[in-house]
Amino acid sequence: MKIDVRGKIVLARYGQNFRGVKVFVAQEHGAAGVIIFSDPADDGWKRGDKYPQGPWRPDTGAQRGSVGYMFQFPGDPTTPGVASVPSLPDSKRIAVDESAQRPKIPSTPISYGDAWPLLEHLGGPESPRDWQGALPFTYHVGPGPVKVKLHLKQDFQFRTIWDVIGKIRGTDSPGRVGCLR
Repeated sequence: MKIDVRGKIVLARYGQNFRGVKVFVAQEHGAAGVIIFSDPADDGWKRGDKYPQGPWRPDTGAQRGSVGYMFQFPGDPTTPGVASVPSLPDSKRIAVDESAQRPKIPSTPISYGDAWPLLEHLGGPESPRDWQGALPFTYHVGPGPVKVKLHLKQDFQFRTIWDVIGKIRGTDSPGRVGCLR
């Protein structure tokens, strides 16, 4: 729709493609940052009962996940092409800020409850109808007049993590193995 996002914070809806692609495209178009929200049409009350009565995301639930450019290379952003193992010397790592996999602009997820007042006060042309979510007003694509300041603090310290994997032998298919994370 030819909306100029240079120097602006992009408000993007989850879905249709990987969240990292949304940040990548926003960065390529000069955006200053990205806020990603889950719409109740996709995984909230529009689909059914929300948590705790049902499985769908509550108004205050935010979807979290990597926005790293995993399409650049898989794995640890600080060890392109090398397995990230505890014995790897620091000389084989690159600084987090130098990684081609890491966005250069900040991004954060928010709930649709938090996106509501931003979307409700966003101006500009009406969004295409297939972009309309389940919040009770017409979505617009901007710019303004709503204003947002985005201040994020990131901690990139290396830490040991553990995955706990449990096996539960079933009665119907005792040989079948599944993992719980």
